Amino acid sequence: MQRISTGASVRVRIRAAAYPTEVRALARKIESGNFTPADIDRFQKIQWDYAQRLVTRPLTESVEFVVSQAYAWPELSCKDFSRRKDNDYKRGPQAR
Repeated sequence: MQRISTGASVRVRIRAAAYPTEVRALARKIESGNFTPADIDRFQKIQWDYAQRLVTRPLTESVEFVVSQAYAWPELSCKDFSRRKDNDYKRGPQAR
């Protein structure tokens, strides 16, 4: 995430220890095409359980934040796609 007005960037990512390994393993199985309907049901249940754990414990146990003033956003492949024009004025007239 980046605050346009200051240029400050924060990378937010799920802590590896907080993400259930069973979710990754079952996702790979489903993506391979070699799965059963019961696998889909199980995947839905473990994802829902994970989501409920995320919202019921302190955020810092699940995610980590890395602050960076020097992050450079990659060029967009689609120019002005979903561009918010109100951000053009956050730094004043020189930002346009």
